[in-house]
Amino acid sequence: MVQLLDPKTGEFSISKDFIVSAKTTIEDLVAYFGESALQVRDFENGHSNYTVRDLKIADLYFILTFYFVNNRISKLSVLVQELPYNLDQKLPNSNSSGWDNFNEKDEIKKGDFIKLWFAHQMHNDYKKYDWGKADVYYDFHNLSSSCLINYNMPIKI
Repeated sequence: MVQLLDPKTGEFSISKDFIVSAKTTIEDLVAYFGESALQVRDFENGHSNYTVRDLKIADLYFILTFYFVNNRISKLSVLVQELPYNLDQKLPNSNSSGWDNFNEKDEIKKGDFIKLWFAHQMHNDYKKYDWGKADVYYDFHNLSSSCLINYNMPIKI
């Protein structure tokens, strides 16, 4: 399994040309992915999210959501699986997303895969780091698991 997340720095390697870190900006995302590849949610209160769907990295498929507060990255949500995501919810297959295709056993398997992937990425070392913290979380509202990388925000004085 390819190492994408560096536990010492919190950097997430999308490619040799683009590495996400606590210094990543919205402009960096737009420059690398292009505006058309990003799903943007601006909450008009300083908070915004940028999502890239079905991104292939090292034979795995990802949905990445970048969270920003006042144009500074605060966290990165990572969903990962071995097969492409079916982003057209009208097409039935074992990888379909959406409530019509929801199956709790499949969702538990996806969560187990994310936990194994994350344990490998973090070298089984779960703790808070100087750069922030990361862990796998289960979201009871949308009944899914994801890896969440939280970057320390600077303290305002």
